[in-house]
Amino acid sequence: MKRLAAVVALLGLATATAACSGGTNNKSGGSSGGGGGLFTTIDVNRPGLEATAPANPYNPKGNSFPGYTAMKLGWVKNHLTDPNQALPGIAASWEIAPDNSAITLKLQPNAKWSDGKPVTAEDVKMSIGIAYTQGSTAFSITPGAAGAAADVTVVDDHTLKITQDMANPSPKFARGVLDTFVLPSHVWSSVLPADFWDQLKASRGEGAAADKARETITGLGEKVLTFAPPKDTSAGPFVLERVNPSEALLVKNKYFYNAANVAPAQVKFLNYTGNEQIWNYLTAGKLDHAGFTAAPSDVMNRIKAAAGNEVIKGYSPVAVSMAFNQSKKPYDNVHVRRGLAYLINREEVTKVASPEGGTAAVTTSGIHQKAAQAWIPDELPKLEPYAPDVAKAEAEFKEAGLTKKDGKWTLADGSAWKVSMHAPSGFSDWLSAQENIKSQLVKAGVDAEV
Repeated sequence: MKRLAAVVALLGLATATAACSGGTNNKSGGSSGGGGGLFTTIDVNRPGLEATAPANPYNPKGNSFPGYTAMKLGWVKNHLTDPNQALPGIAASWEIAPDNSAITLKLQPNAKWSDGKPVTAEDVKMSIGIAYTQGSTAFSITPGAAGAAADVTVVDDHTLKITQDMANPSPKFARGVLDTFVLPSHVWSSVLPADFWDQLKASRGEGAAADKARETITGLGEKVLTFAPPKDTSAGPFVLERVNPSEALLVKNKYFYNAANVAPAQVKFLNYTGNEQIWNYLTAGKLDHAGFTAAPSDVMNRIKAAAGNEVIKGYSPVAVSMAFNQSKKPYDNVHVRRGLAYLINREEVTKVASPEGGTAAVTTSGIHQKAAQAWIPDELPKLEPYAPDVAKAEAEFKEAGLTKKDGKWTLADGSAWKVSMHAPSGFSDWLSAQENIKSQLVKAGVDAEV
């Protein structure tokens, strides 16, 4: 068994040196069969633990961990061409109508909450009501919204049918339904008024009454965001035990419908505020698993060198790209944009910014390379690849009226030109990419800054 220093699509097993909280053993928790042990990880989607935040999946800082404590109806696969493919969650199976007009859900027959109460279709219906207050894709109250549900029907204790409003259908309707958190109605029902479904029906009309109903439902959104259950009531494999500013500790939920296949007795989420802390955890052997975390080559080499670490690579849907503000000169001129495309070596940028799982685009289509191959396979070979070519770049710049003086390109009016690039400060891979692009442009006589 090896500890996963997962950096680009990371799946995990556990091993020998997982960090442990006081009083717990340090046995591997990641192998199938047996039980016990501690599994240590981080939540890549949420840096910074808030000790006082509620166990609420809708709260931006909530102590709710998708797939561990918080459960959705299904877990979407992010399939390249079929948005509705998903893995079972609280829904064990589903049937999508041939015209995509409805989805019928069959819930896990043995699903229970961590307090032992069964998960029912009424729980799901209430959870859908809560999703309406947040304006989720399938459960939007915006008039004319694409892919909005028209009706939610409880067929029996473990079956629901959700229909789509076919006035403006969306091919991603089923995905929007499956991407819904399921919450216990015996804990959460107070956030919705008794007449909620009447208000929802009224909101689908026109006029002042409909406007008022929509305003009422939207107003419930803040109540949902701030709702604080007295304790975590989970339908997932784990339930929150405690949290402090440095870590969150989860314990196994004995009532989870698939508990026999859950090996660890405990899961610990370590706090972090940026990629650098995750790198340090991995190089120190403190994590059994880390989800997608961008890292430059030298850092990756240190992570790989740590005893017990293993990197598992998969398709990464992340890619660095440049977007131009075409309301500013000279980026309103296509020849300037073409010239820059000829100057930037995308393979080099990818090697610097995403050395492990990055895929350089063969064209400037604006679509991730893997997705482009799936969506436009016949057109892709016809697109201009913009292979690095200084002579072609200079020809494009001259066509745009730019001039080169003392080895530097200036704007058509003779004023200085500097390419300014911006990215969030915490995105280390994007920053590395920008620095590389900057050096390539400066070498070619185009002043640039990050």
